[in-house]
Amino acid sequence: MSLPDFCFVHAADLHLGSPFSGIIAGSELAAQRLVSASNRALDALVRLCNERRAAFLVLAGDVFDSTSVDVRTQYQLYSALSSLAHEGIPSFVSWGNHDPLGSWRATFNWPPEVHFFGADVGWHEVRSSGRTIAVVGGVSYARPEVNDNLSLKFRRPPHPHGDHDPDRCLCVGVLHCNVGVVPEHGNYAPCSLNDLAAAGIDYWALGHVHRHKVLAGPGEGVAGASSFAAVYPGATQGRDITETGAHGCCVVHVSGGRVADIEFVPTDDLRWLNLTIDTGAMRGLDEIVSTVAASCSAECAQSGLDAVAVRVRLFGRGGLHRELSRQGAGQVERWLRESLEHEGRAAGRWWWLESVKDATAPDIDHAALKRSGGLVAELIEAANRLSESAADLESLVRSIEQELGPPRARAALASLSVDEVRDIVAEAETYALDLLLAGEGEAGGGESA
Repeated sequence: MSLPDFCFVHAADLHLGSPFSGIIAGSELAAQRLVSASNRALDALVRLCNERRAAFLVLAGDVFDSTSVDVRTQYQLYSALSSLAHEGIPSFVSWGNHDPLGSWRATFNWPPEVHFFGADVGWHEVRSSGRTIAVVGGVSYARPEVNDNLSLKFRRPPHPHGDHDPDRCLCVGVLHCNVGVVPEHGNYAPCSLNDLAAAGIDYWALGHVHRHKVLAGPGEGVAGASSFAAVYPGATQGRDITETGAHGCCVVHVSGGRVADIEFVPTDDLRWLNLTIDTGAMRGLDEIVSTVAASCSAECAQSGLDAVAVRVRLFGRGGLHRELSRQGAGQVERWLRESLEHEGRAAGRWWWLESVKDATAPDIDHAALKRSGGLVAELIEAANRLSESAADLESLVRSIEQELGPPRARAALASLSVDEVRDIVAEAETYALDLLLAGEGEAGGGESA
């Protein structure tokens, strides 16, 4: 008799208790909505396990956002995994760099179906109808920063019922790591795809990278190794504006003891959106609100969610530039946030403005101003020279660094890319031209250019 087909759920990077650091909500309601998003994603994960009748759940590290999350947050995990255990669905949990072993843990009476991995690789069987259908092995971080290649600790264990068994069960490895040195994430437990292939694991349930990525799919592998799968499910909930798009988990379908299909399923409760809006042809500020609201509405319709947090970048010459400049960045942000929240309520949704950047510019003829001479021409020429020369931009940054006192300010400046410095120069040119041309206009009885 062959092994039964089944599925299991693989999730990682829940970051329960995340404060959404760096975000200043415009109201207490907005703050609560943002903080609760990761908890709602956990609820969605539990529902998915029940709906699919998953054989088990794997959580691959960074389940909590810090080493000292409060008891309320820890109880949410206890309640979720206990409810799955009550339905006969075991869970296997590893701890990562955010929640390593030794972190403060509240005491709960965990069901025997909930398994936590330690600092050494441990293995557990998953049985169904009296037969072993899978073995799940994993390891947790002993400290926040782990630079060792933990994948080298994994080796496929012997079959629970002997190697002579013709129905070899699925072998799952649970590891929070950085495969191939993904630059936007800390290089913890670094390893290569070849390292994973050498362990003889059928499915690597990975964590740490917040975007869903299949490094090796069913039937794939690397040269000299049998086929295996290695997958990042991504975070269950996008944490900030850098994590746009759908976030969720993977439902892994198994047939004949082998991975047959990997299905990504969104679990996020709130979607992050980056918008760039051309104001050049707009005639009124209301058009900005309607444009942002339309984008949020489209995102809700596409995702099926009712919550969107958005960052807006305004650009374009002429049009509303002078109006926006007159209001000032802080006033524009407050106005747009309040207006967007109002539009969201009217639509029965929750829309929140994370930030707005005004990169609009005056509608001026640079060539004519350069020909006119004077201070304006010198300003334009200097800005052009800086923008066209990466070496000059870097020299500018170094000279400013020498004038800055606080180390954090120097570090922040040094972290800027050449393109970011070029954008700052362009904004400074626009601001200076606004001031100069407004002064000339007042002196001459009207605006020039």
